[in-house]
Amino acid sequence: MALANPEFRGTRIFLYAFSMPSKAPFALVVSALLAGVVAGQSTLWRVPTPYPAGLRDVLEQAGWDVAGADRVHQHVDVVGDAGVPPALAALGLAAIPQWSAIPFASRAPTLGPPTDIPAGYRTPAVLDAAAAALAATYPNLCVLRNLNTDYGLPPTVEGRSIKALKISDNPTIDEDEPAVLLVALHHARELNTAEVAMDHAARLASLYATDTNVRNWVDNHEIWVAWSFNPDGHEYCWTSNALWRKNRRLISGTTYGVDLNRNYALGWSSTCGGSTTPSSETYRGSAAMGERETQVMQAFANHRRFAKLIDFHSYGRDVLYTYRCTAFPAMLETWYQSEAVSLALACGWTAADIRKSSAEGEHFQWEIWRHGTHAFLVELGTAFQPAYTEVVTESQSTWGGVQWILSRPIPVSGHVRDACTGQPLSADISVAGIAYSAGEIRESSPTTGRYHLFVPPGTWSVTYSKAGYQSVTRNVTVATGVGGVEEIALDPIVSLNAPAILPVGTTSTFSMSSPTSPNSFYAILAGASGTSPGFHVGSCHLSINPDAVTSLFLDASPLFGGFTGMTDAAGAAAAFLTLPSDPALIGIQLHFLPATLAIPSPVAVRAAANASPSVVGP
Repeated sequence: MALANPEFRGTRIFLYAFSMPSKAPFALVVSALLAGVVAGQSTLWRVPTPYPAGLRDVLEQAGWDVAGADRVHQHVDVVGDAGVPPALAALGLAAIPQWSAIPFASRAPTLGPPTDIPAGYRTPAVLDAAAAALAATYPNLCVLRNLNTDYGLPPTVEGRSIKALKISDNPTIDEDEPAVLLVALHHARELNTAEVAMDHAARLASLYATDTNVRNWVDNHEIWVAWSFNPDGHEYCWTSNALWRKNRRLISGTTYGVDLNRNYALGWSSTCGGSTTPSSETYRGSAAMGERETQVMQAFANHRRFAKLIDFHSYGRDVLYTYRCTAFPAMLETWYQSEAVSLALACGWTAADIRKSSAEGEHFQWEIWRHGTHAFLVELGTAFQPAYTEVVTESQSTWGGVQWILSRPIPVSGHVRDACTGQPLSADISVAGIAYSAGEIRESSPTTGRYHLFVPPGTWSVTYSKAGYQSVTRNVTVATGVGGVEEIALDPIVSLNAPAILPVGTTSTFSMSSPTSPNSFYAILAGASGTSPGFHVGSCHLSINPDAVTSLFLDASPLFGGFTGMTDAAGAAAAFLTLPSDPALIGIQLHFLPATLAIPSPVAVRAAANASPSVVGP
């Protein structure tokens, strides 16, 4: 048997794992030995170890509620009931109680001088008031949004709303700019994260007038700060249990709560997902995205399409990246690892202060999967609720990380639009050589057409495609530290099935298809001369020629049936042309141009195709 983490070689735990007759993977051994000991959350236990990172990883894989790992002081903290010490003792580990669950409002004064409390940690209500005050103080930069109201979603089970501050140079207008999200407190007890997130919001607003970098970030991004994404758990932490992690939905009997950071869709049901035991502090819920809080985030992110994101958690002072078990392209994995190192260094930490994510079903992973967001989880601090002096220190430190994410150029960005109308399109975007295997989605926004691609330096073949349009492939070169822009126009597919021979004395039928123009006005323009005369609208050519056939068409001659009208729900139409038995017509070449129009006028083209030639025959 070999352990994934070399830190355990030669330790008592490692020898114990070897002694198991089945040679089961170590995480499974620990899981079996410790099964059932984390059902009740009551005490924070400190586990001394010379290998804190390795022990943390093993316990997390076994489904434990791991609070954090401290490499400097060499310990791991876990949360659980009275069954924790004997279970760990069986593995040769000690468990030293730190404090038991009491309301944070009762515990707070023990964290520092009494004068530190009013100016330090703020109750949920006071944090909400601080956000409202920030918006009132800087109305030209900040607006406070109620996300439940914005997306027509119900409040939390206890009737609360999730709020966010939007920081921009035009905060009341949805501008076509890259969106960035700073989010905190998916886990209720991580009170320092809410304080840090709110502090970053205040920095962005207050420094705008004097700091040119801040002004540039605010002017060229839409920055969102959501300081408490678990408002029910946040309140419960203050009033009842300072170690509470989950939300407050009643599961059954006296069992409450789902771990919101195990409820997201990516990897939700995998072996690395959260617990299936409702009493567990890492309970993933009965369905992916099944909680009201995660549903709000889903609607929020699907609308805003965040390009960059930091999800603040505590504690550990490290940066987490990509997936835990789900396959991720190896080349991108290496690159994301280097990006995590850059973010850790920007926070004032070391290149070693990075790691894979704790589990799956986590928010930041879902953002990578669903929107290609440059997303990371930042574990800050040395405790959930340290003395407020540490909160200040962590805010100053992670401000460097916020600056890094805001200044990080987007390697490839731009818009995808309809070539004829200029309207934004939601198009699929694929990159040759990057093979996703988990159904990752890369697409442009349906409201703006904006897209972003985070790929390493190099030359990439990027394909933009949408049903009803001709695909476009571009070779794009990405340079280190430089953002590139590719504006894409997709030509609508408009086709006309016109007979090659039009016999005189008969009626010929035509069929037209324009999938992008259902229930729209259409015209099949006819001309007897070439396709060159006419005019261009965008990339669409209308060949309207002053000949006898065109005149007959414009005069609504009975020879032309169904050459104008409305397409059906599939964008289809049918037409016919009746030619008299006149030998003089034989040999004439006719051209038929199908087009859909925004209004019944040839100057309002929505989509068109090249003219289809037909020859009048005997």
